[in-house]
Amino acid sequence: MNIERQQHFDAGIAALPKITLPEASGRNGEELATDEAAVWKRVLNFRLASFLSPTSVLETHPGLGISTAIYRHSCPKAVILDHNTYPHRGLSPQLIDIDPFGQPWDTIASYSDAIACSSTVMISNGEAQAVVRNWKRAQRYPSENYGKRMTSWVVHEYIPRKGIGASP
Repeated sequence: MNIERQQHFDAGIAALPKITLPEASGRNGEELATDEAAVWKRVLNFRLASFLSPTSVLETHPGLGISTAIYRHSCPKAVILDHNTYPHRGLSPQLIDIDPFGQPWDTIASYSDAIACSSTVMISNGEAQAVVRNWKRAQRYPSENYGKRMTSWVVHEYIPRKGIGASP
């Protein structure tokens, strides 16, 4: 890891709550020691859950339980659901964390009913990281956006390509 990425990593670790997180070696870069992207994703999870205080959170791929621990800390009264416990009768998730390893398209389709009822949906995928870092060969649809123009990629390319939010 270069010095700049190490600084971003350290800043992300400092922004996380001071709680005990699961310590395990992950597959596919699930553990926080992987790089700054894994850490900052968890910082975003923490900040959104703290701000929103949802009563229910759906994690489609809980992995090692790092985000689950963060959700339990930031919104302790929330019901945490996963692929085994959703659908939960009478409970629509207010916050959905879609984070499969690789592309999220099948997961988005599988949980479209929950997404339609949710107030906030977070979607992670490998292509997003490739866009941020300008790795064109790792992108399914190479983009001219990269770095700080990630939001432009999401709004103008990612969402329209998948028809998310499109009317029938």
